[in-house]
Amino acid sequence: MLTLFPGRECSISFRPSVAEGDAILTDQNTINAETGSKIFVQVGSKTYYVAVTATTKINNLINRDNVILHGSMVSAAPGRFRRVSETRYRLFKAMGTRKAKISLVAILLSIGLGTATSINASQHGASSAKPCTGFSCVTTPTWILMGFSAAAALFGWTKDNVL
Repeated sequence: MLTLFPGRECSISFRPSVAEGDAILTDQNTINAETGSKIFVQVGSKTYYVAVTATTKINNLINRDNVILHGSMVSAAPGRFRRVSETRYRLFKAMGTRKAKISLVAILLSIGLGTATSINASQHGASSAKPCTGFSCVTTPTWILMGFSAAAALFGWTKDNVL
């Protein structure tokens, strides 16, 4: 059997009393994660990058790989977990959310459309066969491209700044 996620198997419980983005592990977990460690948890198709905020004492080692995460209802599921570096944790927090991805796409779209606008303006602007001055040098397709660029920039800013 091929396991695509090479972390340790664990039992994951979701509790509303745990803050979102935090995890509670047992003090004798197999990845030796302590308070302050960053871990990667996978439950089915869901992925969580969380910080360990507390460890709990256990007597029965069969339960040593229990992970408690934030959730709306108390439930348990099998999953996998492993420690990750501080750099990977921060990179995920910066780019792992849907909001960050939408902003990045909007910014890249804005840059691409801005470049296309500049190229079109330089090819069809003041250097064209017919003489022109000011805004009359900018063709209709160039205005359309600039409008798309502005809309993409505004869309990215709105997605990044509106809760």
